[in-house]
Amino acid sequence: ADAYSLLLPRLSRGAIRPRHAPRCARRPTRFGANAVIPPPAGDASREPSPSAADSVDIPAGRAIWATALPLFSACLCEPFLTLIDTACVGNLGAHTAAGLAALSVNAAVFDVMANIFSSLCTASTNVVASAVPKGRLAIRRAVAVSLAVAVAIGTAGGLAITLASRFLAEQVFSLGQSPDVLWRALAYMRIRAAFVPVVCVNYVLYGALLARADTGVAVKAVAMSAAANILLDVLLIGGFGLSTVGAAVATVAAQIVVCSTLLLHVRGSLAPREGEAAPAALASARGKSGGLGLPSPAELQPFGAIFGAVGLGTMTTSAVHACAARVVAAAGSVTAAAAHQVGFQAVSLLSCFAIPLSLGVQGLAGAARAAGRDS
Repeated sequence: ADAYSLLLPRLSRGAIRPRHAPRCARRPTRFGANAVIPPPAGDASREPSPSAADSVDIPAGRAIWATALPLFSACLCEPFLTLIDTACVGNLGAHTAAGLAALSVNAAVFDVMANIFSSLCTASTNVVASAVPKGRLAIRRAVAVSLAVAVAIGTAGGLAITLASRFLAEQVFSLGQSPDVLWRALAYMRIRAAFVPVVCVNYVLYGALLARADTGVAVKAVAMSAAANILLDVLLIGGFGLSTVGAAVATVAAQIVVCSTLLLHVRGSLAPREGEAAPAALASARGKSGGLGLPSPAELQPFGAIFGAVGLGTMTTSAVHACAARVVAAAGSVTAAAAHQVGFQAVSLLSCFAIPLSLGVQGLAGAARAAGRDS
């Protein structure tokens, strides 16, 4: 209840108001502690503040959906884009079986990547939520630290996938005997690997929005990215016959759409105000980084602790998925690999419905902890 009282006022953002007596004051009476008593005329001091009005009598169902819908869209973004690629490669252009087999290998690789890097969302949610009570400057600093970590991790991850792409395709997934599938798989993998930092930044931005209960923009971003992905898939695969290359370009473009939308929103909502001064603790943290604004070890420690703990669990789950894809690919049947890709994407899409519940609890817990309500 304490955590909901922290988040519900920000979830409403002035849009969800009590349905009865919005300008009435509440005070204990002989009729009950929650009796509604109209204030005397002209007594403005007894009118509740907007935040107090927004924090009471909000229907629980509406509040839950206000949080769940953006979280669902955020969690479904990556698998939904891959599902669009699968549908377009399987129904448009030529050599659909080879294209689906190539996507099966890449789905395993980028599923591992997405599951591990999704821990960035959890870490940024907790770090930014802890900074909320300290003010806007502290929130901006927390977001900046999270983005710096995301770019560094994403760059390292993308470079690792690029360098290991041929080894993964030929040795791990045994595509050396299928040249037609091999080049399609390598092309898709290398194009998407170059933009892994964008995916990591998206996860951090989702977490920052969740920590501030400002996730409505996520729905808009995912809808725009899905539309861009479908249009480009139809154009590049169906129109130009680019198969997996066109699918990779369309997916990357959709990810950039998400990143641009979220980044512009976060930057605008946290823009510095005139006369705003940095707290002493924040100025001290910047001084330790040499005045360049780079994260200090003290700032990185809480982020790394959360990311490491959550990432270990997601890495284990992803390894199981990758092993299943390897067994199918090692069988040497293009048809079996294509069938596995279709089934795996359906299961992955369904499994994402449990993730918003986890992220929602983490956001509530982070907000409660930041307010000093550990109990």
